[in-house]
Amino acid sequence: MNHLANNSISSYWLEPRFIHRRLADPATTDYSLIINRLSKELREQARFFHLRGGVDYKRLGIIHKIMMAVKKREILKKPTYELTSEENLLLETYGGQIDFCDKDSIMPLVEYVQALINGSYP
Repeated sequence: MNHLANNSISSYWLEPRFIHRRLADPATTDYSLIINRLSKELREQARFFHLRGGVDYKRLGIIHKIMMAVKKREILKKPTYELTSEENLLLETYGGQIDFCDKDSIMPLVEYVQALINGSYP
């Protein structure tokens, strides 16, 4: 089923190819892989907000635990000098907890929604 044809995003991003197995940093994330899959019409309408969360390995479901284990194995095969900061961070925190939540990072989304409500956003 082509979710892009009818501009439906809701379940499209839940497909396995879009589940990112990394601790994505908004400052270094390449959004083009996601954006370029949208139709031109949807790209012009869409607004993107990246809100970081955290990982608590003890609370992950079995599928996500497997995904993280596979990712860890992939990373360990690389020479250490080729590891990105995200990959190093995954190795350092694997099996524990890490929290990247930043309450201030929601402000662009709040401001966007307020502008929509007030009718001041194009």
